Amino acid sequence: MNANFAARDLFGGAVSMELPENFASISEVRPLADNQECWTDADSDQSIILEILGHDEDVSNENCAQHYWEDNVSCNDAGEGSNSITIGSREVTDRIITRICSNMPISSSNVVPPTCWAISGIQRVSKFKELARNEVNVHMVVIRLPSVDTDFVIHFNQPRVLDPSSSSAAVAQTTEAITADSGAGLLESLVCSLK
Repeated sequence: MNANFAARDLFGGAVSMELPENFASISEVRPLADNQECWTDADSDQSIILEILGHDEDVSNENCAQHYWEDNVSCNDAGEGSNSITIGSREVTDRIITRICSNMPISSSNVVPPTCWAISGIQRVSKFKELARNEVNVHMVVIRLPSVDTDFVIHFNQPRVLDPSSSSAAVAQTTEAITADSGAGLLESLVCSLK
């Protein structure tokens, strides 16, 4: 992705994050839930989705990325057969939380520290309930904030192969220049810019 980045206010200005300048907010086109932000690039069909969710104490930190991955697979109707492949889950607390927290005042109280987990994989998904399925790299970062009862989930969807009969194929170009590893790295860099 040869893009310039700009700080964007999210969730009414409560948070900001660097995003590619060519990404536009979906909220300009249709309403979104108050706990969601969705930014997309029409030329590449890439999207970045941010969700503020309730912290699920029943899901361990070690399993949280897989938990939200499976929820995403279900929402994308990518759960049948070979429509979803998980590449792997990993803890990224040291790389991400340390950088984010360097921009924030830290309380000295006995607050449960945040943790951060990442997962990547491939999903075969359809847009707008079409029959055609596009092959998409999906990268996800989960920031767990138990002290404020929040799990912050951020997705980067990066099409690999567009089905010729998909509505996306007529308007978007696949992003072959961006590998799955560089897509995951890009998402981690964007998340590190959170303020």
